[in-house]
Amino acid sequence: MNFVVAPGSLAGLKRLAALILACCFFLPLYSCSTQGKPPPAARSASEPAAATVSVPASVRAAVAAHAGAPAPPRLPARLEFSAYEAFSWGDSYSMAALLVFFWPAVLQLAAAVAPAAGVRAAKAELLLWLGSAAALAWLLWRARFLPGYQLEVGMPLAALALLLYAVPRLARAGPPASG
Repeated sequence: MNFVVAPGSLAGLKRLAALILACCFFLPLYSCSTQGKPPPAARSASEPAAATVSVPASVRAAVAAHAGAPAPPRLPARLEFSAYEAFSWGDSYSMAALLVFFWPAVLQLAAAVAPAAGVRAAKAELLLWLGSAAALAWLLWRARFLPGYQLEVGMPLAALALLLYAVPRLARAGPPASG
């Protein structure tokens, strides 16, 4: 059984995948748990007091001066990481992240505006796709196999969008239809 897919629907699939991948730049990709200090345990009246230590008066005065100061801010229990939150214009890793998530959108925009430019840009498509797949695989490894890290919604969605972007190329490169 042969399925015939219209070229317009394949182009639409690539545009949709490019849009999803660009949106994943702003979604949390992974999160990690923080190791905050546990709250001090309350000592019951029945427990013996700890050994007393002689504290110099200068230290007691310094502690008393800060007794009314607010406590330092605590980290939340989980930190979420997205490419957008880590982005900095001067950083080369940020530029690479921008390339990983936005090259399909740029190629699709080029193909819509100037079809000849889109044809020329499609020659680099495989190399860009492989680079993005490698970057997402590294993030997936980091989020999945390092202790304390957990995948968030952006990572699987970005991987799915990258696979969807490759479907039209695979459909064109498939076996020829036998009649």
